[in-house]
Amino acid sequence: MARLMSTVLPALVACLLVFVFSATPTLSMVSNGRATARQQSTSLDDDGAARTYVVLVEPPAHAHAHDEAAHRRWHESFLRPGGSRSTGGRDTPTIRHSYTGVFSGFAATLTEDELAAVSRKRGFVRAFPERKVPLMTTRTPGFLGLDPKRGVWKATKYGEGVVIGMLDTGVAASHPSFGDEGMSPPPARWKGTCQPPAKCNNKIVGLVSVMGGNDTTDNIGHGTHTAATAEFDGESLTQDKRFSAKEYPLYYPQGSNYCDVFDVNITGKVVVCDTQTPLPPLTSIEAVQKAGGAGVVFINEADFGYTIVVEKYYNLPMSQVTATDGSKIMGYAREGPPSSAAPLNATILFNSSMVHVKPAPVVAAFSSRGPNAASPGVLKPDILAPGLNILAAWPSMVPVDGDEASYDYNVASGTSMATPHVSGIVALIKKAHPDWSPSAIKSAIMTTSSAVDNAGNPIMDEAHQKASAYSIGAGHVDGAKAVDPGLVYDLGVGEYSAYICALLGEAAMKTITGNNTLSCATVGSIPEAQLNYPTILVPLSDNKFKVKRTVTNVGPAKSRYTAHVHAPKWLKVKVEPEELEFKEAMEKKTFTVTVSREGDDGGQIAEGSLHWVSKDHVVRSPIVADSRVVKR
Repeated sequence: MARLMSTVLPALVACLLVFVFSATPTLSMVSNGRATARQQSTSLDDDGAARTYVVLVEPPAHAHAHDEAAHRRWHESFLRPGGSRSTGGRDTPTIRHSYTGVFSGFAATLTEDELAAVSRKRGFVRAFPERKVPLMTTRTPGFLGLDPKRGVWKATKYGEGVVIGMLDTGVAASHPSFGDEGMSPPPARWKGTCQPPAKCNNKIVGLVSVMGGNDTTDNIGHGTHTAATAEFDGESLTQDKRFSAKEYPLYYPQGSNYCDVFDVNITGKVVVCDTQTPLPPLTSIEAVQKAGGAGVVFINEADFGYTIVVEKYYNLPMSQVTATDGSKIMGYAREGPPSSAAPLNATILFNSSMVHVKPAPVVAAFSSRGPNAASPGVLKPDILAPGLNILAAWPSMVPVDGDEASYDYNVASGTSMATPHVSGIVALIKKAHPDWSPSAIKSAIMTTSSAVDNAGNPIMDEAHQKASAYSIGAGHVDGAKAVDPGLVYDLGVGEYSAYICALLGEAAMKTITGNNTLSCATVGSIPEAQLNYPTILVPLSDNKFKVKRTVTNVGPAKSRYTAHVHAPKWLKVKVEPEELEFKEAMEKKTFTVTVSREGDDGGQIAEGSLHWVSKDHVVRSPIVADSRVVKR
């Protein structure tokens, strides 16, 4: 008798220490497939004539970058009445928020006439309307090469004393995941505070709303989840123990595959349903439950490939399968078993947690992909990290996709879930090397990452095809190796300023750096390909293209590195010099990489890598030659 068996894999998470979080009601992550976020912003006045805009302006002249009062006065000057501007009976608009960190600007609710008046003011750069963005967001320490009993995690005291800042939808500060038992106090230099009624402790050392008021409560769930993910030991999802392993009749609704309505009796049957989103639609689950179905098997959309996004099971035994497996199930459901007299049967076997599954990691279907439209000459994404089916804390007052029950934990998936894993590794590196710049830390993470999975093969994408550099960047993060990279590609404000000058011009450079005294004449100009980045992206052409890179020795004082190039035969890559010899720590060496095409295989993109190999280290940088990249 034919049997269908599908396995539901619960997610587990074990996480690093968390020290500080900041909150804001606007952030983005991969959508769960449902509009569960409740935004707290307003884009229209009662008369429908005004919208909220973020206005980008030049920084105030002669004002110190940390003088927030001077910045706010400058921003308020753009809203002062003048000229022919009319408010149409409205009060003069006010600043909703003043931005002084990443850029100089403000948020305000403006009519079209008011916006036009602001745009005529000297120092105005641009304005863009506020927009609502859908929120996207187990055993990850071991998956990242971290062991609590030995190695880098223990050596750095689990990142003790390093403050991690997060910008998110708020935090349920009273959640047990944010208890500080056994944690040491924050560093003496820390000046953070918690806005009442939230209370700081040794884990949450700062909690402030940047949207005005004192409400830092997480009414969406995203902030609590991502904050709690950063890399304690978690628990598996509850599996339905009432569901017997016996075989149940199988039903597949021919022609109506989304299981919204049933015109036949499905009582006691396992139902096969399609999905329209990465997650099973709630309407289908409710319909199967209402009609008396014993269980349900959901089939992924084809474009999600082998990526399966799980969530709570709504008290209905459920399994989610890939489109590939789904097609076989549907074939069985349509054609029946070999013996026409035998019934169509199925069962769902719950096998508890499964670890060491191969292949892993695999790029999720929702993972960000390059190239970067704003700067196509710099390879993006940078790095991969765990972001699929992550179990972490959840504010109990926030419903989980319409369920009225209260939950302290929830599973979420998205790029937001990968972020805290990388943040935790950054904290470890910063603890081990407090004098390293952000660029040095980023370089360490990228050059020590892995481009192969746990089966020793190149990392695959959601279709189980070899993933491109535009999918994985440098590779999957390896926390154990990142604290000791050997060499780093470092960058400072000067180099980034010159890069922005070449990419966007002087006005953008001043706005982004927040320094009005800088000029492109003084900082120079660095084309995208020449930025001292840990990856190399060049035009694919018969003509030779040369880039320069500079590495800093952060390993043994006396060390020698030899260049090893891995590239297709039709791509010629030459490295000069082929050896780098260092005699002291923090010594810098510059080398050139020349890339050209030899022959023509008809491809637009060629991928390879440069490995600087010493006795103790391998420093790997992806090389991508793309015919679509413009020579600059």
